[in-house]
Amino acid sequence: MAGLLPFANLTLRTSTGDRNNNGLIVTRRLFVAFVMTFMLTGAIAAATAPKVTRSVDATLMALVVVAVGVTGQIVARVLSRPLRIENAAALGGSYRSRFLLRVACSEASVLAGFAGVLITGNVGLYLLGAAFTLAGCVWFAPTRANLERDQRDLDSRGSRFDLSAALQHAA
Repeated sequence: MAGLLPFANLTLRTSTGDRNNNGLIVTRRLFVAFVMTFMLTGAIAAATAPKVTRSVDATLMALVVVAVGVTGQIVARVLSRPLRIENAAALGGSYRSRFLLRVACSEASVLAGFAGVLITGNVGLYLLGAAFTLAGCVWFAPTRANLERDQRDLDSRGSRFDLSAALQHAA
């Protein structure tokens, strides 16, 4: 898969040394892998759409995609528990668990959109689902800004641990 998308190999290649044991780098690699999968699925949807015979109205499927997208965003926020602060290992583990939960909830809409393309042949359904997934990606990506936001939350709760340092320990 890494050979199919530009620069993917640079991001996902295995390296030697501390980079393989750095949990933050591993989490960021996972994020890139999820984004690449969602891009590759879009390419497959675009290639498949012209060959599909419509069996369901695209408007109905659009409503389904929107419902899945909105539900996924709500569920991700409702089920996201506060990060654990009793020790650095618990903090890192709870961040990774929350990250994977948010990925799953955000990816649901793009998968619904892909199913809509397979049923209706309308690529717009994939793009609609991708919009919800992209919104989720912006919210949960392990970026410096998002980590700083989480650190401010930890500080306000009285944590003495640094999130970035906790994540850098082996996953």
